[in-house]
Amino acid sequence: MATGDSNQTLAHRIFDDEADIDNKATERGRGRGSYRPNRRPRGRALSSDISGIAENRAQSKDRSDLITEGGRYGHRGQRRGRGTFRGQRHQSILNESGVFYQKNQSCDDQQEQQQSMPKAPREQREMRFGKLKDLIKDGNPNEVFLELSQSRSGFIELIEKSFDFKDNALYILKALVLATKSDIESNLREFLDRLHPVLIPKILHLLSKLQMKDRSAHCICSNLTQMGLFLSDISEFLQALMSTIPSTLPGCNTIIIVLKQFPSLFSGLKFDTESLEAVFGLVKTEHERRTDTDLAKKKPVYKTGEHDMTPPNNFREISIFPTLDDIHINELPFLRANKTKGRYDSLDTYLDTQFRLLREDYVQPLRQGIHEYRSCIKDGLSVNRLRNVRIYQNVQIMQPVCSGKGINHVLQFDTSHLKIVNWESSRRLLFGSLVCLSVDNFDTIHYATITERDANELKDGTIEVHFENVGDGVLDLSGNASFVMAETTAYFEAYRYILEGLTELKDTMPMMRYIIECETVIKPPSYLLGHGGPEYDFQTLLKDKIKGILYPVLNTQRWPTCSDLGLDCSQYHALQTAITKEFAIIQGPPGTGKTFVGIKVAELLLKNSTFWKTGEEKSPILVVCYTNHALDQFLEGISNVCNREGIIRIGGRCKNEKLVPFMLRNVKAKRRELQAQSFKLMQNEKDCRARLRDSERKIEEISAKIKRTTSHIVSLKTLEPYMNENHAKEFDLMIQMNQTDEKNCFQTWLAFQPFANHKSINVDAQTHIKQTWTQFILHEVQPIPIAELNEIDNIFNKDLYRKAEIYKTLHVECTGNVKGPLAKLMNTRLLSFEELKRGILDPVTKIKLNALTAKIEAPKHSIVDKWLCTNEVNKIKEALDHFHGHSKRSGDIDGKSETDDDELKEERVLDDMDDDFMFDYKRDHQSIADKNWKKLEKKLSDEEWITVFGHKKNAQRVKTMLNKARPMTEETVCRLKSIRALDKDKRLDLYAYWLQKRRTALKQAVKVHEDQFRISTESLQEVRDLETVHILKESVVMGMTTTGAAKYRKVLQRVKPQIIIVEEAAEVLESHIITTLNTNCKHLILIGDHKQLRPSTTVYELAKKYEMDISLFERMVRNDVPCVTLEEQHRMRPEISRLLRRERLYPKLRDHESVFRYDQVRGVDFNMQFISHEEEESCSGDSTSYSNPHEAKYLAALCKYFLNQGYTKDQITVLTPYMGQVMLLRNEMPKSIFEGVRITAIDNFQGEENDIILLSLVRSSMEGHSRKRNPIGFVGIENRICVALSRAKQGMFVIGNFKLLERSSQLWEEIIAELKESDSIKTHLLLRCGNHPKMCTAASSAQDFTCVPDGGCNKPCGMQLPCGHICPRACHVCDITHTFVTCYKPCEKINSNCTMGHKCTKKCFQECGSCFVKIEKVIPMCRHVANLPCHMDPFEWRCQEVCQFILPCEHSCDQKCFKCQSEAHNQKCGKLVTRELLCGHEMVMQCHLKTHNQKCEQLVTRKLLCGHEIVMQCYMDVASVICVVNCNAIHECGHPCSGKCGTCFDGKIHKKCKGTCGKTLPCGHKCTFPCSEEQCPPCSQKCKRTCSHNIKCKKKCSEPCNSCENKCCYQCKHGKCENICRDECSVMPCNEKCGKELECTHICRGLCGEKCLCIICNKHLIRNESENEFTEETVFLQLPDCKCVFEVGHLDRSIETQANSERKDFALHCPFTLCRKLLETDVRRYSTRLKRVKQDIIKANTQLQASDVRLIARNVVSQLNNIKHVGFITEQQYTQLNRQIVKGNKSALSILGKRLDKLQYLYKVVQLIGTAKSSGLIESIHVDGVLNEDYIKQAILAEKLNTTKQFWTEISREINRLQICLKFCLLKKHLNSKGNSAVDQALDLSFRAIRSPGFDSDLFTELMSVSSTLHASISALNISDLDINVASFKLKSKLELCELQVSLKMKQIGSSTEEKRTVAIFNRKVSSPEDNRAVTIYNRQQCVEGSVDAGSVSDQGHAAKAVEHPFQNEHELASNAYSNMGDENVIDEEGTLIL
Repeated sequence: MATGDSNQTLAHRIFDDEADIDNKATERGRGRGSYRPNRRPRGRALSSDISGIAENRAQSKDRSDLITEGGRYGHRGQRRGRGTFRGQRHQSILNESGVFYQKNQSCDDQQEQQQSMPKAPREQREMRFGKLKDLIKDGNPNEVFLELSQSRSGFIELIEKSFDFKDNALYILKALVLATKSDIESNLREFLDRLHPVLIPKILHLLSKLQMKDRSAHCICSNLTQMGLFLSDISEFLQALMSTIPSTLPGCNTIIIVLKQFPSLFSGLKFDTESLEAVFGLVKTEHERRTDTDLAKKKPVYKTGEHDMTPPNNFREISIFPTLDDIHINELPFLRANKTKGRYDSLDTYLDTQFRLLREDYVQPLRQGIHEYRSCIKDGLSVNRLRNVRIYQNVQIMQPVCSGKGINHVLQFDTSHLKIVNWESSRRLLFGSLVCLSVDNFDTIHYATITERDANELKDGTIEVHFENVGDGVLDLSGNASFVMAETTAYFEAYRYILEGLTELKDTMPMMRYIIECETVIKPPSYLLGHGGPEYDFQTLLKDKIKGILYPVLNTQRWPTCSDLGLDCSQYHALQTAITKEFAIIQGPPGTGKTFVGIKVAELLLKNSTFWKTGEEKSPILVVCYTNHALDQFLEGISNVCNREGIIRIGGRCKNEKLVPFMLRNVKAKRRELQAQSFKLMQNEKDCRARLRDSERKIEEISAKIKRTTSHIVSLKTLEPYMNENHAKEFDLMIQMNQTDEKNCFQTWLAFQPFANHKSINVDAQTHIKQTWTQFILHEVQPIPIAELNEIDNIFNKDLYRKAEIYKTLHVECTGNVKGPLAKLMNTRLLSFEELKRGILDPVTKIKLNALTAKIEAPKHSIVDKWLCTNEVNKIKEALDHFHGHSKRSGDIDGKSETDDDELKEERVLDDMDDDFMFDYKRDHQSIADKNWKKLEKKLSDEEWITVFGHKKNAQRVKTMLNKARPMTEETVCRLKSIRALDKDKRLDLYAYWLQKRRTALKQAVKVHEDQFRISTESLQEVRDLETVHILKESVVMGMTTTGAAKYRKVLQRVKPQIIIVEEAAEVLESHIITTLNTNCKHLILIGDHKQLRPSTTVYELAKKYEMDISLFERMVRNDVPCVTLEEQHRMRPEISRLLRRERLYPKLRDHESVFRYDQVRGVDFNMQFISHEEEESCSGDSTSYSNPHEAKYLAALCKYFLNQGYTKDQITVLTPYMGQVMLLRNEMPKSIFEGVRITAIDNFQGEENDIILLSLVRSSMEGHSRKRNPIGFVGIENRICVALSRAKQGMFVIGNFKLLERSSQLWEEIIAELKESDSIKTHLLLRCGNHPKMCTAASSAQDFTCVPDGGCNKPCGMQLPCGHICPRACHVCDITHTFVTCYKPCEKINSNCTMGHKCTKKCFQECGSCFVKIEKVIPMCRHVANLPCHMDPFEWRCQEVCQFILPCEHSCDQKCFKCQSEAHNQKCGKLVTRELLCGHEMVMQCHLKTHNQKCEQLVTRKLLCGHEIVMQCYMDVASVICVVNCNAIHECGHPCSGKCGTCFDGKIHKKCKGTCGKTLPCGHKCTFPCSEEQCPPCSQKCKRTCSHNIKCKKKCSEPCNSCENKCCYQCKHGKCENICRDECSVMPCNEKCGKELECTHICRGLCGEKCLCIICNKHLIRNESENEFTEETVFLQLPDCKCVFEVGHLDRSIETQANSERKDFALHCPFTLCRKLLETDVRRYSTRLKRVKQDIIKANTQLQASDVRLIARNVVSQLNNIKHVGFITEQQYTQLNRQIVKGNKSALSILGKRLDKLQYLYKVVQLIGTAKSSGLIESIHVDGVLNEDYIKQAILAEKLNTTKQFWTEISREINRLQICLKFCLLKKHLNSKGNSAVDQALDLSFRAIRSPGFDSDLFTELMSVSSTLHASISALNISDLDINVASFKLKSKLELCELQVSLKMKQIGSSTEEKRTVAIFNRKVSSPEDNRAVTIYNRQQCVEGSVDAGSVSDQGHAAKAVEHPFQNEHELASNAYSNMGDENVIDEEGTLIL
């Protein structure tokens, strides 16, 4: 292969190499390496047909260099087209065994092989090299990256398989270098993260080949220039990799070390690693710094700043979010004032000043609020009404939520003190607001921003937030933490993006010449320079649209005249400045048309866009406004200019319908519909979405589980893993005792009452819905204010939920006025119409109520039901759904809806809907939810609706209940002894603790998926941004708010708009404008008015002291930067504009001629009036806002007066400076009357206008109070006065305390002086009637407007209505023709529909309709007379008279007459009579009932089958009653039985023993658990052992003790232990005598190193049981636990004996016989022995390994599944048993194994019984004293935590009894007819033995012997009486012995009653004598009354029959080997009963 020219670049090398043979492949779209005809495969020898090409390319000396090993590609015939790629070895298709699939295989063989092989995932093909080369040629980094990063691109597969093949690495590295230059940061990071594990090893491997000059790398190393370029590419790629992913530093460092060796290996190689090493060092340093910073952030740091003019730090390093230093600062922060006059020193100084001021503006309120909170906490004061922050208590982090921004979290907070907050209108917790969470009173703080606000959820105390730094550990605290949350009053969303934008500005900024240096000479836009004399086409602006004429744009003298352009002189001058200057400032006073000029500027620029929108710099005009309203207004004007094309509106708060198609998200949606999106973007977006959905699905699954814990009472199974063992056992016990079930266990325990469905209260679904509606109205609907009710004209035509509120208001009013029995019923039912009338006293309300009679045609007792639709189920369901949040509330009469609250900050809110990706994300999820809900709603039946509604109600109840809970602590839970003893509140706290633990576990599980989702979200957003940039570049105009421009500044940096127009520039903070500018900005136009509203700041001090409220616009004007002012206004009538025409405002302002043509305002004498008063102001709530009730009521009345003059509601606007007054005005002006009238703050109305303005100035303080420094607040600010007085077009009416204003403001003093001259200021407003001009009313208060109720005067109208009546209204100006007047007078017409000529009974305005006059009519069917409405046909009337027909029982019918007519007379007489029942008792019953069907409930005394007597109801069956007499039996363990006679199955299977076990445990303690044959559980007592340091263990006895890590204390002068305390001592115990003199003056007789001991003082403690003699040398030792003193030798021997003895008890005891106390305190001599003892105890407690448990569990599971498979247990029983397996402990598994063994044994017997029944041999087995199979199974399955040997013995005995009973029943059937007395006696004796309470294994053996004898006799057909008598004699002897033993045992117990009980009869059944198959057994000892004589059983009805072979059928059932069977083998292996 040719190396090429040494001077050839790598790019030429890449693109020229093999170009001659790849051209065709490229044209066909195939890559290098694909199979192509007539081309040799790479790596094969040259063939003769392409020798020409071979000669051109064969530059190598050795031809073999081009040839790889034989068969690298195989033969041509083996290459399958696209099957292989460049560098990939061809592989044959092999099966799993390595055998080729042959093509000649049959279809069946192939199919079989395919089915046998596992389905493998589709292999990803690698990328084609032709495509890779095309990408490199294109050279666009974004395009290259998008292609390589696709999941299906095959690029990574190409690296894996072909990286080191020939020169592939050159292409791959060049493409990667291009890709790393892409600005798609998140996706690039994710791509490199997937790539580097594959690529780094490949690069290292290739570099090692290059170092060794391997032949396979010849293509690279043969050309040093090429190698240098290749190594440079590696270096550049590594730099990008390290910068993006610092964690790759170790791998990159290895490559750097290798690269540094290359210059020495290859002389002449031009390659330098210095830049690579520098980047490595920088990245490493930064990575270490960030790591250190992250660690440092976890600790609070306090610093004190210096106050000089030099900044203490770089502002770019300051966190956007407040640090702890900012919050707990001890000094004022470093700030510099905005420099409003003169230039700034540098760009950094300028940016630093703006950044610190803006940041302090939102940090200071938070700082002050938290300081105030901490002070209140310290002083014990309330924190509910702080000034700068709002506090929320008991905040918990709930479940995570997926959103377009990433992972959000739901917070739950306490709303108990927020009940009065109206969340719909409240400014609390707005989207974007900053909240701070803390668990330690803000010593540490975690920040989050509000991302989702739902007023309904806020009422329940939930809000969705996004944590800004999850790395600070906030989610780790969230498990059990309860936070305090503080919300700052500063709106954070308006700050964060501006601050981020300021930090990103570096060395330069557009327009620095003017903004920083304040140059006054303005240059033309740079895009106009270099074009010679550029000429513009003015056709679009000219009145006469002349085409083809161009004008030199920079020569303004040659422009068309202002008249030609339709502009006044000032507008013309402004247009020239805006077009010809790169930095233009246009001031527009009110009404002068600054927006109009701005549109003209944009229009001219768009017409001549070829000058600034070139091919290289294709970008639109950017329009930026402060508010969304101004932006919509500006863009709407532009849209008319550019034919509604090419406009993009960015932001989600567009309220202009005309601009909706231009919204960015809608433009994107349309492009997708038209499939205009590029494939690369679509594929990348698809990949990102796939990763997003995968993690989202997992998060939402876990989130749903967390959410369920707050809305449902979870099941026991869910929380059981989080309980301790004892608590779980208590719940299991409750379930066993049938107190509850597993599903409803917690509901029962917590006494939670769920919503009752119709089934639970036994009513049909519709009735239940009606009852729910009634109860809902009575108990949950809230009444509306009476004032609001009075404003409702018609209470009939309202939505049902609104009617419910109106009714509740009426109901509440009646409560205080109704007394007697009705008062008690008011809370249980709805009041009738008449009852409401009696209870309502207000006459106005009565009139409204009476109106219902005219609207509803129904009897008065049912009017209310008709009105409230109590019988219309569908309407009820809709209303209930509305109240529970499924429909938005449309009737907010108080005007407090969030959409109406257009406060200035809300206008600036940039919610997540601004982001089209977030909008799509929310829309997709919302649409799915809406579809699911609609689908569900559509299909719901009444029953299903009740279920859904019940779930909602239950969720509400659960939330309410959990809000009251205070979760217990871990320590408190551990101390609990019994959960059943807790009260209700404590139970709830414990339940909340378990929930908390579950939530913690779930939150830990979700963390992994959260990180992945966050990365995927960022990646997807970047891909979407690429599409956004593409769309914006193709547009001509794009518009956004200033906050939006800062938020999407990165997108703007890519779009690079050259021309920026800023509307409302004087109202915007300077920092907002400079962050809007991008590096490509060449033309900036500022339009505004600095004499109107200034920018608003949160901190007033920053505005006044630091001049932060001075905008860039005003600062430039102050620095004499040229500014053009518009001078002609088109809005205000002259008398209004005259107020603004003064020196300090607009002295040159002129009026356009159009303002002189306005009409006079109707109803008043003056078009402008100022009404003065001196009524007191008030402070509004907990804010600094003010309100004035007098002014609010006055303007409400005045507004209504103007509406009555005929003005429409949209012609009137009510303004006020304070939001407190706005809210008060909205309360005074309900929507029912004033909807459409805009009520807003002055600040929100800048730039807008209306015909009539009503202005309330609010401030009015008393004389004494007015002496304060500023009694009128910002009402005296000139800018605000200017705005307030310039909004009206035709009329302006202002109310305020003008005496106070005149004293407090110089400007107001000037204005008021002028008003007094024109008599425009008075204490009243003169109202003049339009119909009677002489009638005037002076209105000085709201009350005065009552004199003109309808807008005229107080005279009656007097005009005749069309109906003939006189108009009831007062004089009214509107509706002179009385078209809309409603006449309420009685109708005087004769009803035309009445045949009897009655008058109409309705109101005049109603149609007469049917006649309702009541007359007497005779009912034809029954001839009764009734008062019926005239129109009613008597045939349709249902007669209500009582029927007197005499029934056959001689009682009267007493039904309603109409029922007898339609259904005949009463067939069921309901009269009560007394009759005698069959039992002889008398009973009172209804006449129609039969005596034999009644249950006699008389109490009688009966004897049960067990022999005990009981009082019971007469009808009850004795056999069905369970005896409740105490069982006095003694268990084998010696404890008395705790069961009852019935529950112990009459003494056959006793209840478990509840006594204490008492066995000695390995630790020496006694077992405190109940009796059990199982291994005792580990000791639960507290360990009392101490170490050598006297540190007590705090764990349980069965657990390993706490490890003491201190040095061992054991030392004496003869030796010292060097080990730590927990290990065995390293020295032997010292045997030397101590010999010290003690305090008692005696010599110590103890051991050296042990505690000293005086035997003289303690001689009474010396233990000498062996009576040894002691000498002076005898050494003693005292045991610290019992204080016993022993001779050391004796004690050593005793301890050693105990240690070596084989005992269950491993513990060491005191050797003294009378003591035997445990040794638990450390004894130095025996310390090692004590430690070994503890190890032995722990080993004994853990002897069963997990593997053994698993083995047992597997066997048990197998047994359980077998039993379930045969159907012997139910699904519920299977689940219950399976739960015991899940517990996994040895004891439970052992007990369960025995349970299953017995069930299998019982199942075999049951099978035999079933076989006998199915064969017709017997029908059933009922023998007294024998438990049937169901009872035995019940006893086996009864869940017991422990069992005894006695229990299993009794179970086995009863199974044996049942089994032998079956055997004798079959014998009885065949032998009963033989007539042999010996046989009969044997059978009777056998059944007596079977029933015997002394039945045991010995008796069972004898019975088997008798059975064998009888069976042998029958089989031989030769009955031997002798054999039978012998067997019977043995049985009788054994039976008498057993009965004697039982008798003696009962005598020991001392209960004669119990003796009777043990021989009592069990279940008795007498079968029909005719039924030969029935086996009937009688007890000879006790026969119940009425039964046949037991002695005559063989004689009655059982005559002998000739049987040829009586056991012919039985032989098929029984075994043939009966005689050879042992006594115990009664069932063979196959389960056959052997007879």
